Amino acid sequence: MDTFEYQALLDIRNATRQFAKTGQNTVPVELYREQQKELAGAQAYIAALQGQLADTKAQLKTAEDRARLHKMREEVETGNLANCKKLVAELRAYFRPKVARLEEENAALKQQLAGKA
Repeated sequence: MDTFEYQALLDIRNATRQFAKTGQNTVPVELYREQQKELAGAQAYIAALQGQLADTKAQLKTAEDRARLHKMREEVETGNLANCKKLVAELRAYFRPKVARLEEENAALKQQLAGKA
């Protein structure tokens, strides 16, 4: 029971006691209807707030899911980057001797051409 409902029930009880003290055994219909309207309004307001709370919780869950996916994507990209760097290092280590040999052959060919000229 929410505080609005509780307050409305307290108001009804207090009004009932007040009328009982004056010798009346019932609450006037107008007062009862007024209190019921206030209670219905409070219940509608509570329902609207509960709907907003549910929407906010759903938005929060969506945001948390997106953040989790973003983190996973970053981890995958970081792993891919590390793998790429490792592959580049391996390829450089593999091709350096070949490039050095080709550069030596190129230099030797240039000297041969310079010697013939």
